[in-house]
Amino acid sequence: MKTKASSRIGNILISLAAVILILTGGYFAYTNIFSCKFPVKYSIGSVDSRFKTTQAEVKNVAQDASERWNTTDGKNLLNFDQNAGLKINLVYDQRQEELDKLNGELDQIKSSKSTLDSQNQKFNDFLASYQSKLDSYNSEVKKWNSQGGAPADVFSSLESQRKTLEQMQATLKQMAEVFNVNAGSYNNDLTQLNTVLNAKKDEIVTKGEYSPSDATINIYTFGNEEELRLVLMHELGHALGGDHISNPQAIMHDILDLSNLKDPKLSQDDLDDINKTCSSRLNFNSSRYFGYLSRLLPNRQ
Repeated sequence: MKTKASSRIGNILISLAAVILILTGGYFAYTNIFSCKFPVKYSIGSVDSRFKTTQAEVKNVAQDASERWNTTDGKNLLNFDQNAGLKINLVYDQRQEELDKLNGELDQIKSSKSTLDSQNQKFNDFLASYQSKLDSYNSEVKKWNSQGGAPADVFSSLESQRKTLEQMQATLKQMAEVFNVNAGSYNNDLTQLNTVLNAKKDEIVTKGEYSPSDATINIYTFGNEEELRLVLMHELGHALGGDHISNPQAIMHDILDLSNLKDPKLSQDDLDDINKTCSSRLNFNSSRYFGYLSRLLPNRQ
């Protein structure tokens, strides 16, 4: 049987335990719900060599992308830390392989276009030379015809000019034929490539994915550093807790076709979404809380 003293001690211990639990829970709630712990730290993970870029180059692009969040919002939201749990990976698969193939075909077409431009310039230069010589020849012939004919030496010179002009005319015809064949091949290749691009326009695009469950940002396809920067700005926005928003010009819109590749800027809607995510934790809704927690927890250092 328990004594009154031992009963009081037991009640005191239970009360202390309850206070500790309340304080611990309150601190946990404060640090994880009522405040947003920034900056979110990220690092560079694996970079497949087939992307033809280096970890250092990816780091520079990622820092550019994150600094655009920091500068626009005026807060230290994102920081690079090579020991951070959130990893940015460049994952090469059939999507980038197909994009590389199409880019290779596009490069060939650009090379063909350059060759055509060169051929066209040579043709025009040669044509201008021919036209100048022809005008001079016709002028000379007209002058001597008006005088009843040219002396023997002048006639011989004019005859030599005529033969040269005939040779130049034959060369112009040959150049035009070659140009037309090459232009036809170029147009055919361009038509075929456009057909492929139109058929795959919804498949072969810059793609990235933020996975809070394993704290990764995986980038699967991009054409150049500007596209990589844009998709990283988007996925880092998810790492900050942002969702897709309806503004088609926002970085956090699900399709980034209206964004300025040369100088991408965050919209006010992007910033409002991040701030809303932060402040919404004050309204303790378990599904939303654990949803945001699963996103942000892996990135906290």
